[in-house]
Amino acid sequence: MFTGNIVLIGFMGTGKTTIGRLCAEKLSWDFVDTDQYIEQFTNQRIPELFRISEAHFRAIETQVFGEILSRGCQVVSTGGGIVTRPENRELLASSRNLVFCLTARPNVILRRVKTSAKRPLLDTPDPKKQICLLLKQRNSLYQSAADYRLDTSDKSIQAVVADIMALMEQRR
Repeated sequence: MFTGNIVLIGFMGTGKTTIGRLCAEKLSWDFVDTDQYIEQFTNQRIPELFRISEAHFRAIETQVFGEILSRGCQVVSTGGGIVTRPENRELLASSRNLVFCLTARPNVILRRVKTSAKRPLLDTPDPKKQICLLLKQRNSLYQSAADYRLDTSDKSIQAVVADIMALMEQRR
C-alpha cells in the first residue's frame, strides 16, 4: 500500500487546491495547501510576504515544504513556483512522493485566476503576457519534477480526480 504523499504541482489556476481536496477526501487522507500552511506558519498573507521579497517567501516555502513532506498519507497542493528552487525539486523526487503536474492553457489560467484572490506575480499591466513568460520559465522544471502530467483545461474536476486515482492505483 502506498504510504507516501500525492503532491500536486503546476502553475496557479490549474486546479491544484480544488482537485487536491477532493483526492484527499476520496483517500481519507489529510490535505495540505502549502500557501495556506505558510500563512498559518508566518501569520502573514502571501501578498504581504511577496512585498518583503519573493526570495523571502521562497525561503519560507522551502522550510515548510520539507516539514510537510516528512509526513505521509497526505495530498499536498503546492504553490506554482515551488519548483523554482533546487531544494524543493529534490524533496519532490523522494520515492515517498507521487507527483502530478496539473497544466492548463494560458487563456484558461487567466480566466480562472481573474476571479480568485490577488496574485502577486500577476500584478502587471498584461497578466496574460506574464502567465506566458512564467510558464516558459517553469515548464521544464514542472516536467522534470512530475511523475505524471494532466491537462485540466477541458476536463471536469471529477475527471481529473478520477485520473489521479487511477494512476495512483497503478503505482500501488
